[in-house]
Amino acid sequence: MRRGVWSVLAMLVAAGLGASVAWLPNATDRQLTLLQSVLAVLAAGGPILGWLWRRNHRGARRPGPEAQRAADELAAAVLAQWSRAATERGLWAPVPIRVHWRWSDRPVTGPVDAAATEGDLVRFPPLPAVPPVRAADLAHGDLHDLFRVYAGLGSGRLLLLGRPGAGKSAAVVLLLIDALEHRQSLPEQERARVPVPVLLTVSGWDPRRQPVADWLAARLAADHDVLGGLEPARRLVTGGHVALFLDGLDELPPDLRPVALRALDVQTTFRLVVTTRSRELVEAVAAARHLSGAAALELEPLTGADIAAYVTRSRTQPLPPGWQRLVDEVRDRPESPVAQALRSPLMLSLFRDTVTTDDDAAELLDSYHSREAVEDALLDRVLPAAYAVQPGVPEPRYTAAQAARWLGHLAHLMNRAGSRDLVWWHLASFTSWDLYAVTTVLVTGLGAGLSAGLLAGPAFGVLAGLAFGLVLTFTAKLSRDVLIGRRPLRLRRIRWSRVVSRQRMESVLGAGLTGALFLGFSGLLVAACADVTGIGSGRAFPVFLAFTATGFLGCLSLGLYLAMAGSADEDDPVSSRLSWRRDLWSAVGGGLWLGSVLGVLGGLVGRLAGSAEGGIACGIVGGFLLGVTSSQTWRALLVMVELRRTGVAPLRLLRFLDDAHRRSVLRTVGPVYQFRHARLQDRLATTAGATVDRSDPVAIRQAGRPDMAGDDDISG
Repeated sequence: MRRGVWSVLAMLVAAGLGASVAWLPNATDRQLTLLQSVLAVLAAGGPILGWLWRRNHRGARRPGPEAQRAADELAAAVLAQWSRAATERGLWAPVPIRVHWRWSDRPVTGPVDAAATEGDLVRFPPLPAVPPVRAADLAHGDLHDLFRVYAGLGSGRLLLLGRPGAGKSAAVVLLLIDALEHRQSLPEQERARVPVPVLLTVSGWDPRRQPVADWLAARLAADHDVLGGLEPARRLVTGGHVALFLDGLDELPPDLRPVALRALDVQTTFRLVVTTRSRELVEAVAAARHLSGAAALELEPLTGADIAAYVTRSRTQPLPPGWQRLVDEVRDRPESPVAQALRSPLMLSLFRDTVTTDDDAAELLDSYHSREAVEDALLDRVLPAAYAVQPGVPEPRYTAAQAARWLGHLAHLMNRAGSRDLVWWHLASFTSWDLYAVTTVLVTGLGAGLSAGLLAGPAFGVLAGLAFGLVLTFTAKLSRDVLIGRRPLRLRRIRWSRVVSRQRMESVLGAGLTGALFLGFSGLLVAACADVTGIGSGRAFPVFLAFTATGFLGCLSLGLYLAMAGSADEDDPVSSRLSWRRDLWSAVGGGLWLGSVLGVLGGLVGRLAGSAEGGIACGIVGGFLLGVTSSQTWRALLVMVELRRTGVAPLRLLRFLDDAHRRSVLRTVGPVYQFRHARLQDRLATTAGATVDRSDPVAIRQAGRPDMAGDDDISG
C-alpha cells in the first residue's frame, strides 16, 4: 500500500476510537461487550497490520543478504550519503584549495619502509588496478595522491594529521569517495576483493570496554538497515569486506586516546584510516604505543604563494587595489597576521565566502594586528553575510542578530555536552528529565481521569487518573536511561533477532512487572476504599487482581511495541523533518494500539468497579496518550517550548535550522545538523557563553556524543 492509504487507515481507526468514547454513555451492556470485542480485535490486529506494512515495504529482499550483495548495497548507500555531503560542503565546486601533504617528522609512527610494500609488515596486497606503494611515494604529495597511497599501502594503515583547520575531515571525505568510486568501477569478480570504506567518528566508542570490531559491527548494523542486523554486519567486518575511516581521534577524552591507539594497533584486521590533530596524536603516542606500520602523512599549511594564487584565481581581473594589496601582502610578507591566518584552508574558505568588497579586503590588512584577531574577524562575518538582504530575493525570515543569539546558545549547549552534532532527538539532553516526566504524567493522567470522570463520575475519574499517574511517575523514573538513548521510531521491517534478544525480552518483561507492581498498588488502594468508592467489599479482591493484570499487560504491550518498532538511523539520508514525521506517525500508531489494548483491559476493570464505559474510555484515551508521549517527538517538542520560553531558540526550531542549512551556516549528514566549521561553533559558543544567564533553567546534561569532529574545509 502507499503511505497515504496507511494514513487514511490510521485516521479512520482514530476516528472510530473517538466516536466510541463519545457513544459510551448511551451504550447498553450488550453493546459494551461488543465494543470490547472490537477493541480486542484491534489490539490483536495492530501488530499484524504493522507486520504487513513492513513486509510490503521490504519488498522481495531477503533478510541477511550474502556478504557480497550486502557489501555492494552498503557501498551504494555510503557513496550516495557522502557525495551529497561533499556537494553541500563545496568540496568539488568551485575549484578546491590545493592542499599538500608530506611524511610527518613527528614522533607518531615507525620508519617509512614499515608502511610501504617492501617493508616487513605487508598485510594487504594492493587493490585491483593500483600499483604498490614504495617508500619514495610517501615523501610528499597532494590530495589526488591519497587514494593511490591508501589503495597500495602494504600495511593498510594510514594516519592523516594536521593542525586545526588543516583540511583533515574534508580530505578523508574525498578519499572515501575516491575509494568507493574505484570499487564501483571494477568488474564484479575484482570488486569482491575491495573492502567498502565507511566513515565514522569515535562517538559512542569506549575502547576500554568494547573491541574495535564489535563497535564497528554495531555501528554498521544500527546505521545501515540494508545489512539486515548485527550478524550480517559482523560477518562483513570479520570477513574483511569493510575498511574503517575513523575521523577525529582527538575528539576522545585525553585519557582514552592512548587506550584507543592500543586497541586499534592490536585489534584491527582490516584497512584503517585515522584523522587526528597533530599535537594530540603526539601526546597519545608518548603515553602508549604508536600504530604499527602506519603511514603518517601530515597536511601542510598553505604557503603565501598558494594563497596569492588562489585569491587571484577566485576574483575578476584586474584585481581592485585593496585585493592587490592583500595578494602582495600574503606573497611578500608570509609572517604578517593576514598571511598567517589564511594559511589554514578553513580560514581561506571563509575569506572567499565572506570578504566580498575591496574595502573588506583592505580592512583585514589595516585593522587587525594578530593572526587570532584576523581569524575571529572572519568567523564573525559568517552570519552577517549569510543573513544579508540580497537584491531580488525575499528578505530573510530571521535577522542576523536573531541567528547569532539562537545559534550561539545552541553552540554553547553543544559544547557543554561535548558534541559536534545537533540531532533533534538529542535535544532532550539539553533539559532536565523532570520536565518530561512531570509533563507526561500530568497530560496522560489528566486525559485518562477526565475521560473516565465524564462518563462514570468524579470519584471514578479521580481514581483512574491517580492510577495512571502513579504508574507513570515510577515508570518514568525507571525508564529514564532507556528513553534518553533511544532513537526515533520508524515503521519498517521487524528485526526479530533484536526483539527476541535477551536484553529486549528482559526490558519488555521488566516493563510488564513494573506496571503490575504499581497499578496493582493502585488497585490495592481502590480495594481498601471499596466502601467509599461504591465497589463493595465483595468485589475488592477481583478489582485488585484486575488492576494488577491490567498494569502487567498494558506495560508489557508498551514494551513490546517499543521493542518491535524500528528506529531511525543517524546515517539515514532522510532529512530531520522526515524523521520527525516518521516518529510522530509511529507514535500515533503505537498510541492507537495501546488505546485498543487498554480499552479492553479498562473495560474489564471498569465493569468490576461499577462502570465499564468509564474503564473503556480511560483505557482508550490513556493508552493513546501513553503511546504518543513515549515518543521522541513529544520530548523534543517540550524542549523547544522550554527553549522558546527562555528566549534562546525559536519555537519552530527545525524550520530555523533548515533555513540556516540553506544559508550554508549549517551542514547536514542525513538528519544530523553540524555547524559548517567546528571553529564557527566554538566562536559562537564563546560569545554566547559570556552572556548566558546563570538563572537559565536549561540544565545541561554532561554526557554528549562528540560526533562529526570535522573542523575544516578545503573547498575553494
